[in-house]
Amino acid sequence: MILHIHHAETDILGRHIEQFDIGYLTDWFTDEIFHHRYVDSLIQTVSCFVCDVERFPDEKEEMFLKGQGICYTQGGTRNNVIEVIDNDWIIKHIYDKWHDDLNRLVSKTLSYIPKVVIVDCHSFPDKPNYPDFCIGTTQQTI
Repeated sequence: MILHIHHAETDILGRHIEQFDIGYLTDWFTDEIFHHRYVDSLIQTVSCFVCDVERFPDEKEEMFLKGQGICYTQGGTRNNVIEVIDNDWIIKHIYDKWHDDLNRLVSKTLSYIPKVVIVDCHSFPDKPNYPDFCIGTTQQTI
């Protein structure tokens, strides 16, 4: 099992983003909630506002049209949240590195066991219309 923890960080690399948006779209405490000393984890070190590693790296990403592609330009209420940034640098130094690290971790795990489960770790606010717990599945054979 690999814990995929990618939205817990709030580091915005010196950019100005409203606290509301950081609070609204950060998966708070997932690095603590999902911690287990016998399970490998991959933990993102920057906010999803800087680089959302769950997104596809082009305009075909459905969230791109909402300003929440790899590099967010809009917050949870469609407000502008970040100035134009160097997407190419973000993709090369953060996004591609993340996916290379994830691929290495999957390969390492598969060298010991025949299957790997990647748990995509999220948290939800304690508000109406949000689930207490969510389990989604996607199966891929390599």
